[in-house]
Amino acid sequence: MAVGCAGRRDLRRGGPAAGGGNVTRNRPAPCLHRGDPAAASFLKLTDPDFTHLTETSNPPRVHDPHSLSSIRADGVAAVMECRVLSIQSHVVRGYVGNKSATFPLQVLGFEVDSINSVQFSNHTGYAHWKGQVLTAEELNVLYEGIKLNKVNHYDYILTGYSRDTSFLEMVVDIIQELKRDNSSLVYVCDPVLGDHGAMYVPKNLLPVYRDKVVPLADILTPNQFEAELLTGKKINTEEDAFEVMDLLHKMGPETVVLTSTDLPSKQGDQFLVALGSQKIVKPDGTNTSQKICMDIPKVDAVFVGTGDLFAAMLLAWTHYHPKDLKAACEKTVSVMHHVIKRTITYANEMAGPGKKPSPAQLELRMVQSKADIENPAIVVEAKKTLDSYLKHLKLSPVAQQNKLWSSIKPMV
Repeated sequence: MAVGCAGRRDLRRGGPAAGGGNVTRNRPAPCLHRGDPAAASFLKLTDPDFTHLTETSNPPRVHDPHSLSSIRADGVAAVMECRVLSIQSHVVRGYVGNKSATFPLQVLGFEVDSINSVQFSNHTGYAHWKGQVLTAEELNVLYEGIKLNKVNHYDYILTGYSRDTSFLEMVVDIIQELKRDNSSLVYVCDPVLGDHGAMYVPKNLLPVYRDKVVPLADILTPNQFEAELLTGKKINTEEDAFEVMDLLHKMGPETVVLTSTDLPSKQGDQFLVALGSQKIVKPDGTNTSQKICMDIPKVDAVFVGTGDLFAAMLLAWTHYHPKDLKAACEKTVSVMHHVIKRTITYANEMAGPGKKPSPAQLELRMVQSKADIENPAIVVEAKKTLDSYLKHLKLSPVAQQNKLWSSIKPMV
């Protein structure tokens, strides 16, 4: 089966493993977005035009809640900590869930605290697998330990596959508590429900995602089927897709990326169409929206962990490009492209001519892709499509503007 480098989360079909604010005492300084004037010295790794500021002394610092560094009174940048809580699956061998997300995020400068929803020997695409599943009660015990030590302060939360309603509802409780403690916390959610018209999690998870999880999310990464399930609206055209993303915005998330769709690509059937939409509040307080479309080259192989990598990279690159979804998605998808290309090349070499690579040979070449994760060469261009979307509605310029504002509620 051909999949795009945005990745349909193939792993998820098999089962569980297949798948800020103001600075106060004892709280780490909130992390800064790369899009702001301040930037830590390590950011030059991903931006050749970055001018490094040399640290000379240690005067008082002025903190910015949107950056990976703080700015001292003399204007010099100092590296600060940005911490992610990632609640996903774990495998001993290979890359899926937290194994797919942690290393790339660390490479890009994030501290990652991982809670493993399952711990398996390997993903379930292998002939054999063994392991344990974390219960909701056990999840709560782990979180209580973090809280008792007063280290439950996070800038981001990242979640993926869940197969149990009680576990998912416990995740919701944890997110709500963390958001009460830090109003600047960003929640990135991959709502793993199914693909290709079929659910591969229990149906009773859908209302939990729709009514409790999605309203908490700031960034949402569903595929087409999952977006349809969450909104109750089918996607047959690009315009349908943008309307569905508008509906998802109204449910809560400020950024929505459809990681894969069945829409035809203008570049042919060897490309997969992905789309994104981001609500933005400008410095003057006015609202705007950015909508993009990407044609992503397909690869004729089944990979695992690609959806988890996609969500982690979108977290990272939207952090560095908080008001530029186009740039964030181009870097995210380009990382995916480089990792998958390196993986399929290796797998084919190991399998030999005319032979199908094994699941072990198709494990993502993550460590070998470190340089591409840090500074990806852009291989996929995201096209802005808002104007064509509004024109499709056949509205007057004034009505187009009203339509735009009606689909965007101010961010608080």
